[in-house]
Amino acid sequence: MSRYEEPSQVFLNVLWKIYKRTIEEPYFNEAHVSELERRRKDEGFKCRRCGKCCIKFGGVDLYLHDIVRWVNAGRLDLCAEEILIELDAFGSIDDEDEDDESEPICPFLMTVRGKDGYLCEIHEVKPICCKGFPKSREQAREFGCPGFD
Repeated sequence: MSRYEEPSQVFLNVLWKIYKRTIEEPYFNEAHVSELERRRKDEGFKCRRCGKCCIKFGGVDLYLHDIVRWVNAGRLDLCAEEILIELDAFGSIDDEDEDDESEPICPFLMTVRGKDGYLCEIHEVKPICCKGFPKSREQAREFGCPGFD
């Protein structure tokens, strides 16, 4: 008998979605996001830690680049089945939750005690979809992000 458990079908489906997303969007990678970050900085963007992106974004799109970066950084805890499933479900709407008015909140968003702001618990290795947000002034305005103000 193996000491490893078989992965669940939900987990395998999440891995398949991550793989497909990476193949279908090959341009969305570290180099692309670094260029976005440089351009935002040139335009005067500064994160105000308002948390609006993590509260209203509606999901974390993971790519294989994220998992490789987590493994290389020694953050195997982020690759655990339950974490990847939770990140995939973040922002998803189940039929029974359609009437729920609450905003989806990233599981790694932490409030700063005694301050009006937020921190990302995995900031150093956050997914590239998070690093690439907002993509433009327009997207920042749409989400109420004050980073360009």
